[in-house]
Amino acid sequence: MDGTLVKLPFGLPRPPRAPERVPSRAALCVLFATTALAMSPHLLRQPAWLGAATVAIVLWRLYNLLRDAPPPRAVIRIALSVALVGLILAQYQTIFGRTAGSALLVGFTGLKVLETSAIRDAMFCNILVGVVVLAVFLFDQSPGTAAFGLACLVLIIVNFNLLASPARIDAARALRLTTRIVLHGIPLAIAAYLLFPRIEGSLWGVAEQPPTATTGLTDTVAPGTITRLTLNDDVAFRVEFDGEAPERASLYWRALVLEDFDGRSWTRVRKRRESSTPRIHGAADRIGYRIVLEASGNRYLPALELPVSISGGRTIGEEAVALSKKPIRERIRYRVESVNATYLQTREPAEPARIAKTGDAVRALAAELAAPGGGAEAIAMRALSMFREQPFHYTLSPPPLGPDPVQDFLLETRRGYCEHYASAFTVLMRAAGVPARVVLGYQGGENNPSGDYWIVRQSDAHAWSEIWVDGSGWRRVDPTAAVAPERVELGVDALRRIESAGGLESGFSAERMRQILRLDWLSARIKQIELFADAFTHQWNTWVLAYGPDQQRQLLLRLGFAAPDWTWMVLALAASVAAFMLATYIVLSRTGREPDSPLKHFRRFKRKLERAGMPTLPGEGPRDLCRRAALAFPGNASQIDTIGDRYLALRYGPAGRARLTELRRLVRELRIDER
Repeated sequence: MDGTLVKLPFGLPRPPRAPERVPSRAALCVLFATTALAMSPHLLRQPAWLGAATVAIVLWRLYNLLRDAPPPRAVIRIALSVALVGLILAQYQTIFGRTAGSALLVGFTGLKVLETSAIRDAMFCNILVGVVVLAVFLFDQSPGTAAFGLACLVLIIVNFNLLASPARIDAARALRLTTRIVLHGIPLAIAAYLLFPRIEGSLWGVAEQPPTATTGLTDTVAPGTITRLTLNDDVAFRVEFDGEAPERASLYWRALVLEDFDGRSWTRVRKRRESSTPRIHGAADRIGYRIVLEASGNRYLPALELPVSISGGRTIGEEAVALSKKPIRERIRYRVESVNATYLQTREPAEPARIAKTGDAVRALAAELAAPGGGAEAIAMRALSMFREQPFHYTLSPPPLGPDPVQDFLLETRRGYCEHYASAFTVLMRAAGVPARVVLGYQGGENNPSGDYWIVRQSDAHAWSEIWVDGSGWRRVDPTAAVAPERVELGVDALRRIESAGGLESGFSAERMRQILRLDWLSARIKQIELFADAFTHQWNTWVLAYGPDQQRQLLLRLGFAAPDWTWMVLALAASVAAFMLATYIVLSRTGREPDSPLKHFRRFKRKLERAGMPTLPGEGPRDLCRRAALAFPGNASQIDTIGDRYLALRYGPAGRARLTELRRLVRELRIDER
């Protein structure tokens, strides 16, 4: 560059192009640390090779930075980019979608780190980090993720302050500036969240479909199916009752009815006529409650026996099973009313006494139970008495069974989980001439006093039976409760502690059982913290993530909008933005009129330039203005450069009374030589 000046309109010379600024080593280290932090949730979900490659790239750039070495050559970066796209295509067969797209984003952000050397590159990399953080919310929107996103946002703004400051301020001052920026932006963010029109459906109108169901329950039950869920403490759903909740022992959450039996597994009857109001016999008062159901990939909606109505245009089948129109791919809320009824009246079974596929020994046992006569309920009571009086045991670790699992369980092992007892009891009833079927769902739950609601986990999955009583309908019979009443009275978590102490099969006294179930001080405190955290998550899901069009409409009605629609919401949002901008302007104006502020003295300097015939150009910053003024007034170049340096140092660096006094003196003493 020869330094030749290019003439601008009005005879003003254009200053020479300034050399590209290079960020400080501290700013780059903060940027790389923020990048690694933002990538970490993605790398936990991605294949190991992507995590290893990304970490290696960031460490490579950090090593070059510490050695003051330049970034790799362009040909190396291009080769790495092509390899990245090829590996992602080989891994996912696409570069689109939530998982593959986030992998591509993380990989290219790492490659951008590798070439970052100038301020412009660092700024762009910082923007990419913000996009990486936003992509985390495509996978999870929990309170922890929100806190993580806020922390990353603060670091990103700190990076912008470090990179944009000509005076190279320290990290502490950048953090203070960031704190003010975030605090000023919170009211606007809240207004935008509450008032911006809510749109039904998922992002872009297309939800990524999970390949299989994600919950523990399936529409097939065989020995071991539910046992595998014993240690799965993932939340299946949460329940808020309108009034007092029923006792734990009566909380049977109905999900599926299984009628087809092939000798080992129970499955659903696929084609079933539906009715919106199942007929109930022997019903008590209605129980109203709201359920927040986690994503399952299935259509069934667990409901307390026996459901009679459900919200949202959903249906209740004639088997008293609530169904969704589509597979449940995201968390949903629905309201149900149930009755604690004795019988469910439906059509009489087409095959009143279907003979189950089982061995002769089981048929002989069923004939023995049916021999004294009586109806279906009498036969069922005799079967339950057999389970109670003979050496049957309830265990969370049942032994394996042979080709005929029902016969092996009834006559040999006599140790099983709920699916073993439900299957064996149902087969016995059918073999005795009583129509019977298996019901799959959940039993019990955990009351959370921190939020006054119930938590039902996957480990609460349960199977029971129903028998057909002529003239009345289907009646619930739970053979597991006959063998192990503590299962329905205490819950699975208590049973796990009892079994770990060796008392589930051998039996403990009531006093010994109370000692086992009593938590020590530390365990009790940990449990309280867990329940409080779950209550916070539940409120987050209810009031933040579930904030949709209906909730927004109710809020606007409470605010006085008689018929809220998009027009009103846009106007309200615009008014909020205008009020925020006005408040910001007032604050900034007062800051600018401070008696000893650097801005006041720099404005006085600009007025002197204007009187000398050199106005400030649109969009011209302090540094460019001082360069142009120094070229236009060579006799004052030294004074002008000093004024510009002192102003930028005070404006974007730490304050200092001595330097402010010096700036005031320099501006006062400036006498511009006329051109």
